Amino acid sequence: MTQSQQARVFVNKLKKPGKIAKEHIKALGTNPITKGIFSTYGGFLAMSNNNGQTTFARKHVRPIIYLLITNKITPVMMAGNTIHHWEIEQKTPANMYKVERLHNETEEIYYWLIQQVPLPENNRIPLEAITILAKPKHVYVPEGISLTQDSSNLMLPSIFIKKGIKINTNALYMLNLRQFFGQVYPIHKKETARYLSQIQE
Repeated sequence: MTQSQQARVFVNKLKKPGKIAKEHIKALGTNPITKGIFSTYGGFLAMSNNNGQTTFARKHVRPIIYLLITNKITPVMMAGNTIHHWEIEQKTPANMYKVERLHNETEEIYYWLIQQVPLPENNRIPLEAITILAKPKHVYVPEGISLTQDSSNLMLPSIFIKKGIKINTNALYMLNLRQFFGQVYPIHKKETARYLSQIQE
């Protein structure tokens, strides 16, 4: 039997080639459900690790952070590739929480106060917001008080991911947004007794 005949026999055995791809995707989804959760903050995009942790460089001073849980966001452009702000996509389910670090002077303790707040009327996402890209029904944010420490690094309280979240679907959606989070590169041009610098995306 020649190689081409062997190849034909093998192809005939694969009645549904698409089944291989589906099984492969299912295998990728057997990782911990807290891994691979995408979130954005301050113009940065991050993905949670095996322990479910996500880290961002702090970009604002006040110890107040908004948590926005939604699976679709829309960039509003200002000029060229420059984004003016992000908005919650119309008719998309979303929940927003205010997470504020407070100080009890009597007990000398610091604590987080988490409260659900209404969505902005203009759908504009605040600059202090961390947007977790997932459907609100798949994310549990415990409201109330949680103890913390006085530190320049803001260690937020734990957020829980529920079963049923579609990590692969959220990752595929991020392909539509990844170009807005590209690295910037400075370009230098030599002039007489000086250099000119320009940021290129």
